[in-house]
Amino acid sequence: MSKTTLAIIAGVSAAAGSAATAALYASRSQRKDSPSPTVTSTPTSTYPSPSPPAPLPIPLRKDLTPPVNPTGVFQYGFPGPVNDLHPTLSTTSSFDRRTRNPAWVAEHITSASINANNADRRHSVFVEDETVPEKFRAKLHDYFRSGYDRGHQVPAADAKWSQDALDKTFLLTNMCPQ
Repeated sequence: MSKTTLAIIAGVSAAAGSAATAALYASRSQRKDSPSPTVTSTPTSTYPSPSPPAPLPIPLRKDLTPPVNPTGVFQYGFPGPVNDLHPTLSTTSSFDRRTRNPAWVAEHITSASINANNADRRHSVFVEDETVPEKFRAKLHDYFRSGYDRGHQVPAADAKWSQDALDKTFLLTNMCPQ
């Protein structure tokens, strides 16, 4: 292959990667907090009315706003082959249907996410990823008596900030035989 052909292929690949990154950032919606309107009413009768019941406090869950943003890796460019892009709460990965393994996995770690301990590994189980078509997905029986273990690409201990995030690290799209 000539140098010109390689340069053309590299240019087209770079353009496709930047287009995919631009499309991903364009599709992300940014939440904007708007002030809630305040409603006031004036009494129309002279009779005393019963006071309205006090509102019940809504417990705030700590895991509503994740302390990590694994899709932030795309601000540095797109990291390679795009087969099945698979974003979760704690990871972003590209699943290779041919090998039934992730081509790459990215995670975002912060001191808040590492220091949080809101999840327990004993409540998580390995599961097949339903977002990958059944024909191409890794199955639990692929590992049964194969001599291989399921190896996390993103360690489960890095996602203890939320039970949901910890459970997503047990998807088979985050596993490779080891």
